[in-house]
Amino acid sequence: MAKLYQVANGLFTINFYNQLKSDHDKNSTSYGVPKARMQEFLSMVDSEPDLHAVSKMEISMFLGERLLRDTDAASMENSLEVRVPLVDHDVIEALFAIDQDRRFQPVREKPLLREMAMWDLPDYIFDRPKLGFELPLDRWCRQGLKGQVGTILTDAPLCESVGLQPAAVAALWDAYQREAAGLHWSRIWGIFVLLWWCKEYGITQS
Repeated sequence: MAKLYQVANGLFTINFYNQLKSDHDKNSTSYGVPKARMQEFLSMVDSEPDLHAVSKMEISMFLGERLLRDTDAASMENSLEVRVPLVDHDVIEALFAIDQDRRFQPVREKPLLREMAMWDLPDYIFDRPKLGFELPLDRWCRQGLKGQVGTILTDAPLCESVGLQPAAVAALWDAYQREAAGLHWSRIWGIFVLLWWCKEYGITQS
Protein backbone atom coordinates (compact mmCIF):
# COMPACT_ATOMS: atom_id res chain seq x y z
CA MET A 1 0.00 0.00 0.00
CA ALA A 2 2.84 2.42 0.76
CA LYS A 3 4.32 1.93 -2.72
CA LEU A 4 0.91 2.30 -4.36
CA TYR A 5 0.34 5.50 -2.39
CA GLN A 6 3.61 6.94 -3.69
CA VAL A 7 2.77 6.02 -7.28
CA ALA A 8 -0.55 7.86 -6.93
CA ASN A 9 0.84 10.93 -5.14
CA GLY A 10 4.45 11.34 -6.26
CA LEU A 11 5.45 14.29 -8.42
CA PHE A 12 7.10 12.08 -11.02
CA THR A 13 6.94 8.57 -12.40
CA ILE A 14 9.53 6.04 -11.29
CA ASN A 15 11.03 6.17 -14.78
CA PHE A 16 11.52 9.95 -14.60
CA TYR A 17 12.92 9.75 -11.07
CA ASN A 18 15.61 7.48 -12.47
CA GLN A 19 16.31 9.94 -15.29
CA LEU A 20 16.41 12.83 -12.83
CA LYS A 21 18.80 11.37 -10.27
CA SER A 22 22.54 11.11 -10.69
CA ASP A 23 24.05 7.65 -11.09
CA HIS A 24 25.31 7.90 -7.52
CA ASP A 25 21.76 8.32 -6.16
CA LYS A 26 19.83 5.85 -8.30
CA ASN A 27 19.64 3.22 -5.55
CA SER A 28 19.18 5.59 -2.61
CA THR A 29 15.41 5.94 -2.85
CA SER A 30 12.36 3.76 -3.30
CA TYR A 31 9.35 5.23 -5.10
CA GLY A 32 10.68 8.75 -4.54
CA VAL A 33 11.47 8.54 -0.81
CA PRO A 34 14.61 7.40 1.03
CA LYS A 35 14.67 3.63 1.38
CA ALA A 36 14.79 3.74 5.18
CA ARG A 37 11.72 6.00 5.23
CA MET A 38 9.88 3.71 2.81
CA GLN A 39 10.60 0.78 5.12
CA GLU A 40 9.04 2.76 7.98
CA PHE A 41 5.92 3.30 5.88
CA LEU A 42 5.71 -0.37 4.91
CA SER A 43 5.94 -1.39 8.56
CA MET A 44 3.41 1.25 9.58
CA VAL A 45 0.68 0.02 7.23
CA ASP A 46 1.48 -3.68 7.41
CA SER A 47 -1.70 -5.71 8.05
CA GLU A 48 -3.85 -2.56 8.17
CA PRO A 49 -7.14 -2.56 6.20
CA ASP A 50 -6.75 -0.60 2.95
CA LEU A 51 -8.59 2.56 4.01
CA HIS A 52 -6.82 2.71 7.37
CA ALA A 53 -3.49 2.24 5.56
CA VAL A 54 -4.19 5.13 3.20
CA SER A 55 -5.27 7.26 6.15
CA LYS A 56 -2.02 6.54 7.98
CA MET A 57 -0.03 7.51 4.91
CA GLU A 58 -2.00 10.75 4.52
CA ILE A 59 -1.56 11.66 8.19
CA SER A 60 2.15 10.88 8.17
CA MET A 61 3.14 12.33 4.81
CA PHE A 62 0.63 14.87 3.51
CA LEU A 63 -0.69 16.17 6.82
CA GLY A 64 2.36 15.69 9.01
CA GLU A 65 5.19 16.56 6.65
CA ARG A 66 3.46 19.22 4.55
CA LEU A 67 0.26 20.81 5.86
CA LEU A 68 1.20 21.00 9.55
CA ARG A 69 4.74 22.03 8.72
CA ASP A 70 3.52 24.83 6.43
CA THR A 71 0.92 25.93 8.99
CA ASP A 72 3.56 26.02 11.71
CA ALA A 73 5.95 28.13 9.62
CA ALA A 74 3.25 30.55 8.46
CA SER A 75 1.76 30.99 11.93
CA MET A 76 5.13 31.56 13.62
CA GLU A 77 6.02 34.13 10.96
CA ASN A 78 2.98 36.11 12.13
CA SER A 79 3.29 35.39 15.88
CA LEU A 80 0.18 33.21 15.93
CA GLU A 81 -0.43 29.99 17.82
CA VAL A 82 -2.46 27.45 15.86
CA ARG A 83 -4.33 24.65 17.62
CA VAL A 84 -5.39 21.52 15.72
CA PRO A 85 -7.53 19.50 18.18
CA LEU A 86 -8.87 17.09 15.54
CA VAL A 87 -5.36 15.72 14.99
CA ASP A 88 -4.59 15.25 18.67
CA HIS A 89 -2.96 11.83 19.12
CA ASP A 90 -5.80 10.61 21.37
CA VAL A 91 -8.35 11.47 18.68
CA ILE A 92 -6.28 9.76 15.97
CA GLU A 93 -5.79 6.61 18.04
CA ALA A 94 -9.52 6.44 18.75
CA LEU A 95 -10.30 6.76 15.05
CA PHE A 96 -8.06 3.87 14.10
CA ALA A 97 -9.82 1.67 16.64
CA ILE A 98 -13.07 2.08 14.68
CA ASP A 99 -13.97 -0.31 11.87
CA GLN A 100 -13.00 1.26 8.54
CA ASP A 101 -16.49 0.91 7.05
CA ARG A 102 -18.00 2.72 10.02
CA ARG A 103 -15.33 5.38 9.79
CA PHE A 104 -15.35 6.08 6.05
CA GLN A 105 -18.76 5.14 4.69
CA PRO A 106 -20.55 6.82 2.98
CA VAL A 107 -17.48 8.03 1.11
CA ARG A 108 -16.74 11.78 1.33
CA GLU A 109 -19.56 12.48 3.77
CA LYS A 110 -17.48 12.48 6.98
CA PRO A 111 -20.17 10.52 8.86
CA LEU A 112 -18.49 10.41 12.29
CA LEU A 113 -17.72 14.12 12.29
CA ARG A 114 -21.29 14.93 11.34
CA GLU A 115 -22.82 12.62 13.93
CA MET A 116 -20.59 13.40 16.89
CA ALA A 117 -19.60 17.04 16.55
CA MET A 118 -21.67 18.78 13.92
CA TRP A 119 -25.03 17.02 13.95
CA ASP A 120 -26.97 20.29 14.13
CA LEU A 121 -25.38 21.87 11.06
CA PRO A 122 -27.48 21.98 7.87
CA ASP A 123 -26.73 19.34 5.24
CA TYR A 124 -25.61 21.87 2.65
CA ILE A 125 -22.51 22.60 4.76
CA PHE A 126 -21.29 19.09 3.92
CA ASP A 127 -23.03 18.43 0.60
CA ARG A 128 -21.03 20.87 -1.50
CA PRO A 129 -17.73 20.89 -3.39
CA LYS A 130 -14.53 21.79 -1.58
CA LEU A 131 -13.81 25.52 -1.54
CA GLY A 132 -10.03 25.54 -1.41
CA PHE A 133 -7.77 28.03 -3.11
CA GLU A 134 -4.62 27.77 -5.16
CA LEU A 135 -1.89 30.32 -5.64
CA PRO A 136 -1.36 31.34 -9.29
CA LEU A 137 1.93 29.44 -9.49
CA ASP A 138 1.30 28.20 -13.02
CA ARG A 139 0.95 31.81 -14.22
CA TRP A 140 4.03 32.85 -12.27
CA CYS A 141 6.12 30.05 -13.81
CA ARG A 142 4.94 30.90 -17.32
CA GLN A 143 4.97 34.69 -17.00
CA GLY A 144 6.20 36.77 -14.05
CA LEU A 145 8.88 34.37 -12.80
CA LYS A 146 9.59 32.66 -16.11
CA GLY A 147 13.04 34.17 -16.51
CA GLN A 148 14.13 33.30 -12.98
CA VAL A 149 12.68 29.77 -13.14
CA GLY A 150 14.25 29.12 -16.54
CA THR A 151 17.65 30.38 -15.42
CA ILE A 152 17.65 28.07 -12.42
CA LEU A 153 16.35 25.01 -14.25
CA THR A 154 18.91 25.32 -17.06
CA ASP A 155 21.88 25.87 -14.72
CA ALA A 156 23.74 22.61 -15.42
CA PRO A 157 26.47 23.03 -12.75
CA LEU A 158 23.82 23.81 -10.12
CA CYS A 159 21.83 20.70 -11.04
CA GLU A 160 24.92 18.51 -10.89
CA SER A 161 25.94 19.96 -7.52
CA VAL A 162 22.74 18.66 -5.91
CA GLY A 163 22.69 15.30 -7.67
CA LEU A 164 20.24 16.02 -10.49
CA GLN A 165 20.80 15.24 -14.15
CA PRO A 166 20.91 18.60 -16.02
CA ALA A 167 19.54 17.11 -19.23
CA ALA A 168 16.48 15.69 -17.47
CA VAL A 169 15.76 19.00 -15.68
CA ALA A 170 16.18 20.97 -18.90
CA ALA A 171 13.89 18.55 -20.77
CA LEU A 172 11.27 18.97 -18.07
CA TRP A 173 11.41 22.76 -18.38
CA ASP A 174 11.23 22.56 -22.17
CA ALA A 175 8.19 20.27 -22.04
CA TYR A 176 6.48 22.62 -19.59
CA GLN A 177 7.03 25.62 -21.86
CA ARG A 178 5.53 23.64 -24.74
CA GLU A 179 2.52 22.95 -22.49
CA ALA A 180 2.95 19.19 -22.63
CA ALA A 181 -0.18 17.34 -21.58
CA GLY A 182 -0.38 16.40 -17.90
CA LEU A 183 2.66 18.42 -16.82
CA HIS A 184 1.40 20.20 -13.71
CA TRP A 185 3.13 23.33 -12.43
CA SER A 186 3.98 21.55 -9.15
CA ARG A 187 6.57 19.43 -10.97
CA ILE A 188 8.35 22.55 -12.17
CA TRP A 189 7.94 24.46 -8.92
CA GLY A 190 9.25 21.61 -6.77
CA ILE A 191 12.50 21.35 -8.73
CA PHE A 192 12.85 25.14 -8.96
CA VAL A 193 12.47 25.66 -5.20
CA LEU A 194 14.93 22.87 -4.42
CA LEU A 195 17.56 24.29 -6.76
CA TRP A 196 16.96 27.90 -5.68
CA TRP A 197 17.27 26.95 -2.00
CA CYS A 198 20.48 24.99 -2.59
CA LYS A 199 21.99 27.91 -4.52
CA GLU A 200 20.86 30.50 -1.99
CA TYR A 201 22.36 28.66 0.99
CA GLY A 202 25.33 26.97 -0.68
CA ILE A 203 23.95 23.44 -0.29
CA THR A 204 25.62 20.75 -2.38
CA GLN A 205 25.51 16.98 -2.50
CA SER A 206 29.07 16.60 -1.24
